[in-house]
Amino acid sequence: MKKLKEELKYGKRGITLISLVVTIIVLLILSGVTIATLTGNNGILTRAQEAKNETEQSEKDEKEKLGDMEDIINEYSTGIKIEQVTDENPGILEIDEENVNTYIINSIEDLVFFANNVTEGNTYEGKTVKLGLSLDFKSNKSYIDPFRTDYGKYGYDGELKMLLTSGEGFIPIGVANNVEQTKYSFNGIFDGNGCIINNLYINKLIEDHINDTRIGFFGNNYGTIENIGLLNVEIRGTLTTTGANTIVQGGIVGCNYGIIQSCFSTGNISSVGKENAKVRVGGISGHDSNGYINNCYNISKISGIGSSSTCIGGIAGLINNTNIENCLNLGDLSINTNGGLLVIGGIAGYTTNAIINNSYNINIINANGNSNNLYVGGIAGYGITINMNNCHDKGIINQNAISDEYLYVAKIIGANYANGTITNCSYLKQEGYNDIGVNGGVVTNNKEIEKENQMPNILDILGSAFKEDTNKINNGYPILSWQ
Repeated sequence: MKKLKEELKYGKRGITLISLVVTIIVLLILSGVTIATLTGNNGILTRAQEAKNETEQSEKDEKEKLGDMEDIINEYSTGIKIEQVTDENPGILEIDEENVNTYIINSIEDLVFFANNVTEGNTYEGKTVKLGLSLDFKSNKSYIDPFRTDYGKYGYDGELKMLLTSGEGFIPIGVANNVEQTKYSFNGIFDGNGCIINNLYINKLIEDHINDTRIGFFGNNYGTIENIGLLNVEIRGTLTTTGANTIVQGGIVGCNYGIIQSCFSTGNISSVGKENAKVRVGGISGHDSNGYINNCYNISKISGIGSSSTCIGGIAGLINNTNIENCLNLGDLSINTNGGLLVIGGIAGYTTNAIINNSYNINIINANGNSNNLYVGGIAGYGITINMNNCHDKGIINQNAISDEYLYVAKIIGANYANGTITNCSYLKQEGYNDIGVNGGVVTNNKEIEKENQMPNILDILGSAFKEDTNKINNGYPILSWQ
């Protein structure tokens, strides 16, 4: 009986709608409007549809003109000219003619497909994915059709360019959590080919308080990422609920288990975690385990707010069994916490069983808030069995935090524990701070330097992967040899 009633109810609505349409047509006919007048080539309905199409086309033309103006402004401000993509098969990676195991990304559409393809389970193990040209998420030139609306299958339900540059933005390459991550993470070689990705935008609101969330150009990486520059990134992660969650953010990779080399990141990376949240943020990698970061630099400003455990580093926020070599940080770091562990370092924040060699930090470190344990260092904040050699800090520490238990702030490393070895390092003198806050390891041949011009030359420390910035694209600081 109930089903019959529902059928009658919805049937009644259907009859009412049909009756309404018939009534309108009858009224029009009675008014002297014929069916031909309504539906013919010059009919009212046809004209209405044409007007609608013209309006939509006008709106599209207007967006294209605005996009062209944005391109001119961006090219003028950055000095980087974006080419018009000519991808014949957008959304399909082309195979390199010289190597069948190499795939080429030729448009934003290709990049979106690739990101989703990895997340769906194609790890690209044994394969190389290469950028064919520089891409700009804000430039119409980097899309075959920036206004396309058929990419819902990849997670973008609406106009593609608008969704990539607003709202939650780009969906990272590979999984963004720690659930079966080896099956759904990149495990090949990503060769940036000396190209730039401009205006990467990610604004992730996190409600799940069970799994880690990894945010960056790549979510997780088990392969090799090389020869890529991220310009003007805007990466934000916000935990909107309380719970024991971990936010892991990096410019290149959220969480790295592989190799990152000859890469850079500029822009802003920020993370906010509520009660019990753990925050891991780095300019290149948020959390690095059993990985290797080599010949990279960061200029992104990095900030983190947490309450349980907050670890920030110019290159990596937290590293475990990881080597960092020949890296430069120029990005300012800020950390704020209300209780819990607070660790911040110019190159790396929290380190265990790690190696940091031939690296340089030039930045401002701001440590604020209330903390149970506070560790701040110009190179590393906290180290357990860390081996550090030939690292140098020319930055400034602003320490305004209060700690209930431990508070160690120093120009090289805040705390050096468990037989860690710190050798051949130097730091620019800053009143009130020594080289190491607390030392349980071995320290040899470290130097305090009185004047800035007496600090070691940066290029001499970083090695041949870097070169002099003769064209002033990095404010005179060294750039990668492929730039």
